[in-house]
Amino acid sequence: MHCVFATKRRELCLTAPIRVRLWPYLGGIARENGMKALIVGGVDDHVHLLLSIPGIAVVCLAGRLWGIPHRNLGHG
Repeated sequence: MHCVFATKRRELCLTAPIRVRLWPYLGGIARENGMKALIVGGVDDHVHLLLSIPGIAVVCLAGRLWGIPHRNLGHG
């Protein structure tokens, strides 16, 4: 599954130092929820994830992936 998450109002807040920490963090969330992050990347205003997922609802996965880092970065 290919997921794309954009920052609020497409603000350029995912700077290189944040991305270096965010990519492994998202991979860890995927792993903890039974998914495999095949590729994680993006730029200052959005994130791409290519995931191998189990047979569960996609909406649940999206909420798990974005909800935690979104709150931790102070955007929620």
